[in-house]
Amino acid sequence: IAYFDITTLLDEDDGEAAKSLKNANSIRELPIHMRLYDFGLQELVDKRRVEGAPRLFMDYGQSADGRWSQQFSKWFQRYRKHAGVERIVSGKNRVDFHSFRHNFEDVVRNLSDVKQEVRDALQGHGENGVSAQYGTGVYRKTLNEAMKEVEYAGLDLSHLILRS
Repeated sequence: IAYFDITTLLDEDDGEAAKSLKNANSIRELPIHMRLYDFGLQELVDKRRVEGAPRLFMDYGQSADGRWSQQFSKWFQRYRKHAGVERIVSGKNRVDFHSFRHNFEDVVRNLSDVKQEVRDALQGHGENGVSAQYGTGVYRKTLNEAMKEVEYAGLDLSHLILRS
């Protein structure tokens, strides 16, 4: 099962974080939706390996406060406005980069056979209660089966396909 290894990584030269995460629950092995390969994921992975890059997405650096997401978030805000998608709704229905997480949660929530524990594991949310203290978590195979079911009805991404 191909997966994203979401973990921290320290730079060997200076010990600074080359990758960082929000919390311990963020560390996970996230199965890759096979559709991403149609969009050129393998080519990007191969390129980063040749470069010896510590992260897959290297286009934006760390902000002054050490966060990796801030520069991309600012770029996405400018792109969203350029594309004519304005933040017209406030609260949890606003349109911003975090909307992708909300949409993913909605899709997985509506899959009939996916338990909340699996949804939480896919999103990097921790388990609650005593069960969080036992075992190693949801198996990669279980996460992969759920990921295979993720589909956005009516969303046409055919313009992104590099190969079929």
